[in-house]
Amino acid sequence: MSYVTSVRVLPMSFCIFLFICGMRICAEPQTAAAKVPESTIDIVLSLRPQYTYKCHLHQHLDTNVTRQKQIAILDTLSAEGISHMILPNTLRVNGTSFQSTDFAITYELNPSADQKTFQLLLNNALDIVIGKDLYDLTSNAGNTDTGNKYNDRPKRLEQIGNVILNRLVKVGYKGIHYDFKSDGRITMKIPGVADMKLLKRIITTPGHLEIRILPNTIIVTPAPDSGKAIITRDNLKPATLQDIYRESMIMLDGSSITDKCDVYLDEVGKWGIRFTVQQEYANIWSHMSATNINRQTVIIVDNTILTAPVIMSELASNGVITGAFTETQAKEIANYLNAGMLEAPVGIEKMTKVD
Repeated sequence: MSYVTSVRVLPMSFCIFLFICGMRICAEPQTAAAKVPESTIDIVLSLRPQYTYKCHLHQHLDTNVTRQKQIAILDTLSAEGISHMILPNTLRVNGTSFQSTDFAITYELNPSADQKTFQLLLNNALDIVIGKDLYDLTSNAGNTDTGNKYNDRPKRLEQIGNVILNRLVKVGYKGIHYDFKSDGRITMKIPGVADMKLLKRIITTPGHLEIRILPNTIIVTPAPDSGKAIITRDNLKPATLQDIYRESMIMLDGSSITDKCDVYLDEVGKWGIRFTVQQEYANIWSHMSATNINRQTVIIVDNTILTAPVIMSELASNGVITGAFTETQAKEIANYLNAGMLEAPVGIEKMTKVD
């Protein structure tokens, strides 16, 4: 029996490994593990500028035609040279097969970019692709001039603060104090902090989950060893994550699942995350899976492809996420999904130790 084969026989090899390690540890002097010092941290958070528009078409089109127009909008914007104006992988044109006349356009601007200039380019792209007076364009807050997602700033600050608080509580932080400022900032005092990097991740990670149905022209091959997926065209030419956002159809996002995600260890020793679709989205989830059997999907969290399963049959209200992650990483992702995704990107203006 080879070494590799014996390692894969989990019960026997794992016990042998523990026994050998235990013998080695007993032979060495025992020393108490040093306790990592804990500190109370003061943090000031602010919202990064992000914009969302809703586009409504005046005429009902076939869903494939609508999707082609969405792709054409992105192509037209790219031809206008907008890449220097937006942050990478933040421009989205999202729609589903159930909303052939409505889709959302979201993006984050670079600090030096001008929002009004981008809006003019967007209107120009829509006029070219859809036609003047054949669509309505509004922002989430109903302000068509700026498209700023934060006109309802107090409500968004409250949502963001509650999500961050839930994340911190779920990993064991206690005695947290936070406040919303009139200038659009959030201040927090967090005691018992030992890992500053973890704290930053918990606070600033968007936690955006998307399950997308790939077009037949894009193939994703997960690479478990490196944790990076290989994206190619059907002609073997390389493709990018932005191509996936551009050409795929969204099936589900994090706002459509419940807060009951948990982690599990599968039969081959890989960690996964179980989730349940909210009741009001269960029929959509089931229908889209039934009408896309044998199509490949991608599960993306914060611009990272975790896995790329193929739909083999109609799905009920449950699903799983697998990938090349550890137990700690799986629990961290589950925590983000349970606490809810941040409706707006957050930046840390200031982080100081109080003691």
